[in-house]
Amino acid sequence: MIRKPLGRGLDALIGNAAAGTETAAPLEGGGDSQFKQAAVGSIAAGAFQPRINFDKERLAELTRAIQSQGIIEPLIVRRIDAPEADGPRYELIAGERRLRAARAAGLETV
Repeated sequence: MIRKPLGRGLDALIGNAAAGTETAAPLEGGGDSQFKQAAVGSIAAGAFQPRINFDKERLAELTRAIQSQGIIEPLIVRRIDAPEADGPRYELIAGERRLRAARAAGLETV
């Protein structure tokens, strides 16, 4: 008899997708991928971001890590209603340090 572990695990939160099988796709292209790419310039920090002060040394360290490895943990954003002359706009929910480091690293999309 196979013993079931306690709780439902991460599948209850993120679905049944196998780890590492998601592919990034442009937001404009739709698709059913959980992870999508957005232009760095289209993301604005939310008004309720808890972090106010950013340690310059640690931000520089994160920038170097993003340059060498890319962004490992994705940013969480939500689409906001705005005139789409330049494309869709997004409000940052989580990941302001990663967004700042991505901008410093010169990434165009995250």
